[in-house]
Amino acid sequence: MTKGQMLYEHEYLWKAKDEHDNPHLRGNPDRNLLSRKEGYEVLEFINEVAVLKSWHPNYPHMGHQVEKLLRIMPPEIRKRSEAYDWITTYWHSVVL
Repeated sequence: MTKGQMLYEHEYLWKAKDEHDNPHLRGNPDRNLLSRKEGYEVLEFINEVAVLKSWHPNYPHMGHQVEKLLRIMPPEIRKRSEAYDWITTYWHSVVL
């Protein structure tokens, strides 16, 4: 999925909050947590889910489903692994 294909592209922040929150940082702790307000993190997470689920990249509707689920996911879920598990569990609860 690309930034332009996202449902809520204009509602996300596309700039790191501070120097410790780098969109290209691959280490801990930034790598383990998911900020649902930061577009680059949501986009990367969607693409990670797509790889894990073997989705075809030309079908952004699957990414749209992830976006919708992230919006209703309980706020206490902050880790990427927990978000992935929650999305997998509630996948059929949101209609495209």
